[in-house]
Amino acid sequence: MAQHLSAVGCADPDALRRRDAAAAERRALSIRARELRAGLAGIAGGADAVPALVAEARDREPAALEATEFEAQAQVEQLEAEEGEALHRIGALEARIRQLEAAEELGERRQELAALEGQAAAIAHQWAVRAVALKLLEETRSRYERERQPDVVRAAASHFERFTAGRYARIVAPPGDASVRVETEGGEGRTTEELSRGTAEQLYLALRFGLIEEFASHAEPLPVIMDDILVNFDAERAARAAVAIRDLAGRHQVIYFTCHPWTAELLDPDGARTLALG
Repeated sequence: MAQHLSAVGCADPDALRRRDAAAAERRALSIRARELRAGLAGIAGGADAVPALVAEARDREPAALEATEFEAQAQVEQLEAEEGEALHRIGALEARIRQLEAAEELGERRQELAALEGQAAAIAHQWAVRAVALKLLEETRSRYERERQPDVVRAAASHFERFTAGRYARIVAPPGDASVRVETEGGEGRTTEELSRGTAEQLYLALRFGLIEEFASHAEPLPVIMDDILVNFDAERAARAAVAIRDLAGRHQVIYFTCHPWTAELLDPDGARTLALG
């Protein structure tokens, strides 16, 4: 041992261990850096091909995007768990190495450590590939939700913006999900559970209007029957909704039942089309 230490220029075994650890760390970092760079280029087929990859993902069907996104998420989580386990074993081995005194056993443990470091680097490379792919899928899905909404939702969003005096600018219906959420002009989102009762009923009414107009665009306009749908609206909400109902009545036959004179006055200010049922 003394001869070996003298030959490599180390004063004691601890100095040799520190030098070996530093060299191993430099090698591992160098290998990992090269693999990560190659992995990023490999995902897109070259650095210049990343925009084409994004465009290809954008044109895929929402259901296929969801399935791929779910699979990528599962793979990323599995790789993270494997990487954590490998790093835990590396830490345990390094602690054991510091306790070893026999040069032969130390060499064997160093080889095992090097193998585990290579395994950790490979897992890190796979994680980087899956993480980049997952990010692209998330961005593609987000853009689809913003730009490719069904005609019913787009029509409903226009009515909802009018009902709320511009407070909410968009209705978002994620593909494959029966729920909807709304967004302000600034991009702040809320689920239906986070809306007040009045705003939730405005959203429901806007979706109904969107369905009515979408159906009429593909078939004959049918009569629309409403039964005191403004009863839970405050004065401002009711006034805005009444304007929208009168506008809808210009394209459809609208029959509105109410027992409140103030509602009848909102919908028919001159009373020319109001019938009192005895």
